[in-house]
Amino acid sequence: MKFSLKSITILFAASLAVSCSKEDILEITKPSVDFSFTGTNLPAPALVSFNSTSPEAITYFWEFGDGTVSSEKNPKHTYTSGGNYNVKLTVNSAKSSNSITKSITVLKALSTVKITKIEVVAIPPTNGILNWDSATDKPDIYVQLFDETGVSSLKSNTIWNFIPSIAIPFTVTFTTPLTTTNLTNTILKVQVWDDDSDSNSTGLNPDDKIGEVPFKIINYTTGTNKYPPFVTESVNGTLVTMHMTWE
Repeated sequence: MKFSLKSITILFAASLAVSCSKEDILEITKPSVDFSFTGTNLPAPALVSFNSTSPEAITYFWEFGDGTVSSEKNPKHTYTSGGNYNVKLTVNSAKSSNSITKSITVLKALSTVKITKIEVVAIPPTNGILNWDSATDKPDIYVQLFDETGVSSLKSNTIWNFIPSIAIPFTVTFTTPLTTTNLTNTILKVQVWDDDSDSNSTGLNPDDKIGEVPFKIINYTTGTNKYPPFVTESVNGTLVTMHMTWE
Protein backbone atom coordinates (compact mmCIF):
# COMPACT_ATOMS: atom_id res chain seq x y z
CA MET A 1 0.00 0.00 0.00
CA LYS A 2 1.39 3.39 -0.98
CA PHE A 3 0.89 6.69 0.78
CA SER A 4 1.48 10.11 -0.59
CA LEU A 5 3.50 12.68 1.34
CA LYS A 6 0.32 14.59 1.95
CA SER A 7 -1.32 11.50 3.47
CA ILE A 8 1.64 10.84 5.74
CA THR A 9 1.57 14.45 6.94
CA ILE A 10 -2.13 14.22 7.75
CA LEU A 11 -1.65 10.93 9.64
CA PHE A 12 1.26 12.38 11.67
CA ALA A 13 -0.75 15.48 12.57
CA ALA A 14 -3.70 13.34 13.65
CA SER A 15 -1.44 11.13 15.76
CA LEU A 16 0.12 14.17 17.44
CA ALA A 17 -3.31 15.58 18.17
CA VAL A 18 -4.41 12.34 19.80
CA SER A 19 -1.22 12.21 21.87
CA CYS A 20 -1.68 15.77 23.16
CA SER A 21 -5.30 15.04 23.91
CA LYS A 22 -4.31 12.04 26.11
CA GLU A 23 -1.80 14.14 28.04
CA ASP A 24 -4.41 16.83 28.61
CA ILE A 25 -6.83 14.21 29.90
CA LEU A 26 -4.23 12.79 32.29
CA GLU A 27 -3.48 16.28 33.56
CA ILE A 28 -7.13 16.99 34.12
CA THR A 29 -7.77 13.72 35.92
CA LYS A 30 -4.90 14.06 38.42
CA PRO A 31 -6.43 13.93 41.91
CA SER A 32 -6.37 17.07 44.01
CA VAL A 33 -3.95 16.76 46.94
CA ASP A 34 -3.46 18.82 50.07
CA PHE A 35 -3.00 18.38 53.80
CA SER A 36 -3.02 20.31 57.06
CA PHE A 37 -1.07 19.73 60.27
CA THR A 38 -0.97 20.66 63.94
CA GLY A 39 1.67 20.32 66.66
CA THR A 40 4.58 22.13 65.01
CA ASN A 41 6.72 24.97 66.41
CA LEU A 42 6.98 23.08 69.71
CA PRO A 43 10.11 21.64 71.35
CA ALA A 44 11.15 18.12 70.41
CA PRO A 45 10.00 15.48 70.98
CA ALA A 46 6.98 16.92 69.14
CA LEU A 47 3.94 14.88 68.09
CA VAL A 48 2.65 16.32 64.81
CA SER A 49 -0.77 15.33 63.48
CA PHE A 50 -1.32 15.33 59.71
CA ASN A 51 -4.73 15.47 58.02
CA SER A 52 -5.14 14.69 54.33
CA THR A 53 -7.66 16.84 52.46
CA SER A 54 -7.52 14.90 49.19
CA PRO A 55 -11.12 13.83 48.41
CA GLU A 56 -10.31 11.68 45.36
CA ALA A 57 -7.44 9.77 46.94
CA ILE A 58 -7.58 6.00 47.34
CA THR A 59 -4.08 5.45 48.75
CA TYR A 60 -1.71 7.72 50.65
CA PHE A 61 2.07 7.79 51.00
CA TRP A 62 3.65 10.20 53.49
CA GLU A 63 7.33 11.07 53.65
CA PHE A 64 7.97 12.95 56.91
CA GLY A 65 11.35 14.37 55.98
CA ASP A 66 13.32 12.48 58.64
CA GLY A 67 13.60 9.16 56.81
CA THR A 68 10.28 7.70 58.00
CA VAL A 69 7.10 7.10 55.99
CA SER A 70 3.45 6.14 56.47
CA SER A 71 0.56 4.88 54.36
CA GLU A 72 -2.18 6.04 56.75
CA LYS A 73 -4.68 8.65 55.67
CA ASN A 74 -4.23 10.89 58.71
CA PRO A 75 -1.05 9.84 60.50
CA LYS A 76 0.63 11.17 63.62
CA HIS A 77 4.39 11.37 63.76
CA THR A 78 6.84 12.19 66.55
CA TYR A 79 9.89 14.27 65.64
CA THR A 80 12.65 13.52 68.12
CA SER A 81 14.97 16.33 67.01
CA GLY A 82 14.42 19.98 66.23
CA GLY A 83 14.76 21.26 62.69
CA ASN A 84 12.96 22.10 59.45
CA TYR A 85 11.37 19.13 57.68
CA ASN A 86 9.92 18.82 54.17
CA VAL A 87 6.82 16.64 54.38
CA LYS A 88 5.59 15.11 51.12
CA LEU A 89 2.18 13.52 50.55
CA THR A 90 1.61 11.42 47.42
CA VAL A 91 -1.91 10.21 46.71
CA ASN A 92 -3.34 7.86 44.12
CA SER A 93 -6.84 7.96 42.67
CA ALA A 94 -8.46 5.41 40.36
CA LYS A 95 -6.82 7.06 37.33
CA SER A 96 -3.68 8.93 38.36
CA SER A 97 -1.49 10.24 41.17
CA ASN A 98 -0.40 13.60 42.54
CA SER A 99 1.80 14.95 45.33
CA ILE A 100 2.44 18.03 47.42
CA THR A 101 5.30 19.06 49.75
CA LYS A 102 5.12 21.40 52.74
CA SER A 103 7.76 22.57 55.19
CA ILE A 104 7.27 22.26 58.97
CA THR A 105 9.39 23.40 61.92
CA VAL A 106 10.11 21.60 65.18
CA LEU A 107 12.01 23.49 67.88
CA LYS A 108 15.10 22.02 69.50
CA ALA A 109 14.59 19.93 72.61
CA LEU A 110 14.74 21.82 75.89
CA SER A 111 17.59 20.72 78.16
CA THR A 112 17.48 23.02 81.19
CA VAL A 113 14.93 23.84 83.89
CA LYS A 114 15.27 26.75 86.30
CA ILE A 115 13.29 26.85 89.54
CA THR A 116 12.37 30.47 90.22
CA LYS A 117 9.76 30.36 92.98
CA ILE A 118 8.18 28.04 95.56
CA GLU A 119 4.69 28.56 96.99
CA VAL A 120 3.50 26.71 100.09
CA VAL A 121 -0.24 26.69 99.50
CA ALA A 122 -1.30 24.50 102.44
CA ILE A 123 0.18 22.55 105.36
CA PRO A 124 -1.39 19.79 107.48
CA PRO A 125 -2.78 20.53 110.96
CA THR A 126 -0.41 20.09 113.92
CA ASN A 127 -2.54 17.26 115.27
CA GLY A 128 -2.74 15.45 111.95
CA ILE A 129 -0.91 12.40 110.65
CA LEU A 130 2.54 13.89 111.16
CA ASN A 131 1.85 15.70 114.48
CA TRP A 132 4.74 17.96 113.66
CA ASP A 133 4.51 20.84 116.20
CA SER A 134 6.64 19.97 119.23
CA ALA A 135 6.52 23.53 120.55
CA THR A 136 3.46 25.41 121.79
CA ASP A 137 3.88 28.56 119.67
CA LYS A 138 2.41 29.19 116.24
CA PRO A 139 4.34 27.58 113.39
CA ASP A 140 7.27 29.57 112.03
CA ILE A 141 7.82 27.95 108.67
CA TYR A 142 10.69 27.94 106.22
CA VAL A 143 11.36 26.03 103.03
CA GLN A 144 14.34 23.96 101.96
CA LEU A 145 14.72 22.84 98.37
CA PHE A 146 16.90 19.80 97.77
CA ASP A 147 18.29 18.43 94.55
CA GLU A 148 21.03 15.90 93.95
CA THR A 149 23.65 18.48 95.04
CA GLY A 150 22.06 19.38 98.39
CA VAL A 151 20.16 22.26 99.99
CA SER A 152 19.60 25.37 97.88
CA SER A 153 17.44 27.42 100.25
CA LEU A 154 18.07 27.93 103.97
CA LYS A 155 16.29 29.42 106.98
CA SER A 156 16.61 32.96 105.66
CA ASN A 157 13.13 32.58 104.18
CA THR A 158 11.41 31.93 107.54
CA ILE A 159 7.97 33.45 108.04
CA TRP A 160 7.17 33.87 111.72
CA ASN A 161 3.88 33.13 113.49
CA PHE A 162 2.46 31.61 110.35
CA ILE A 163 -1.25 30.80 110.51
CA PRO A 164 -2.07 27.63 108.53
CA SER A 165 -5.45 28.94 107.44
CA ILE A 166 -3.93 32.00 105.78
CA ALA A 167 -5.38 32.50 102.29
CA ILE A 168 -2.28 33.85 100.58
CA PRO A 169 0.42 31.21 99.90
CA PHE A 170 3.79 31.52 101.60
CA THR A 171 6.18 32.33 98.76
CA VAL A 172 9.93 31.89 98.42
CA THR A 173 11.44 33.59 95.36
CA PHE A 174 14.99 32.63 94.43
CA THR A 175 17.30 35.51 93.51
CA THR A 176 19.43 32.98 91.65
CA PRO A 177 17.21 30.19 90.26
CA LEU A 178 18.12 26.59 90.95
CA THR A 179 19.21 25.20 87.58
CA THR A 180 19.38 21.58 86.51
CA THR A 181 20.18 20.01 83.15
CA ASN A 182 19.43 16.42 84.17
CA LEU A 183 15.79 16.38 83.12
CA THR A 184 15.62 12.59 83.16
CA ASN A 185 16.74 11.74 86.68
CA THR A 186 16.35 14.88 88.77
CA ILE A 187 13.88 14.79 91.65
CA LEU A 188 13.51 18.08 93.50
CA LYS A 189 12.29 17.80 97.09
CA VAL A 190 10.57 20.71 98.77
CA GLN A 191 10.70 20.39 102.55
CA VAL A 192 8.56 22.62 104.77
CA TRP A 193 9.88 23.06 108.33
CA ASP A 194 8.66 24.63 111.58
CA ASP A 195 11.47 26.79 113.00
CA ASP A 196 11.51 26.33 116.79
CA SER A 197 14.69 28.30 117.42
CA ASP A 198 12.76 31.06 119.22
CA SER A 199 11.55 28.50 121.79
CA ASN A 200 14.60 26.27 121.83
CA SER A 201 16.72 27.84 124.53
CA THR A 202 17.14 24.45 126.23
CA GLY A 203 17.82 22.59 122.99
CA LEU A 204 14.93 20.24 123.63
CA ASN A 205 12.74 21.45 120.78
CA PRO A 206 14.51 20.88 117.44
CA ASP A 207 12.89 22.08 114.24
CA ASP A 208 9.96 19.95 113.08
CA LYS A 209 9.52 18.80 109.50
CA ILE A 210 5.99 19.73 108.47
CA GLY A 211 6.07 17.95 105.13
CA GLU A 212 8.08 16.96 102.08
CA VAL A 213 6.85 17.14 98.49
CA PRO A 214 8.90 15.61 95.63
CA PHE A 215 8.84 16.94 92.07
CA LYS A 216 10.05 14.44 89.44
CA ILE A 217 11.16 16.62 86.54
CA ILE A 218 10.76 13.98 83.81
CA ASN A 219 7.01 13.92 84.54
CA TYR A 220 6.77 17.49 83.21
CA THR A 221 8.65 16.94 79.92
CA THR A 222 6.03 14.78 78.20
CA GLY A 223 2.30 14.76 77.56
CA THR A 224 -0.10 17.47 76.46
CA ASN A 225 1.10 19.93 79.13
CA LYS A 226 4.84 19.40 78.87
CA TYR A 227 7.28 22.11 79.95
CA PRO A 228 4.69 23.91 82.13
CA PRO A 229 5.47 27.27 83.82
CA PHE A 230 4.37 25.83 87.16
CA VAL A 231 3.28 22.52 88.71
CA THR A 232 1.49 21.69 91.96
CA GLU A 233 2.03 18.55 94.03
CA SER A 234 0.65 17.45 97.40
CA VAL A 235 1.71 14.87 100.03
CA ASN A 236 -0.18 14.29 103.30
CA GLY A 237 -1.73 17.75 103.35
CA THR A 238 1.37 19.72 102.32
CA LEU A 239 0.49 21.44 99.04
CA VAL A 240 3.32 23.10 97.10
CA THR A 241 3.47 24.94 93.77
CA MET A 242 6.81 25.13 91.98
CA HIS A 243 7.41 27.81 89.34
CA MET A 244 9.95 27.13 86.61
CA THR A 245 11.32 28.25 83.26
CA TRP A 246 12.57 25.93 80.51
CA GLU A 247 15.41 26.53 78.10
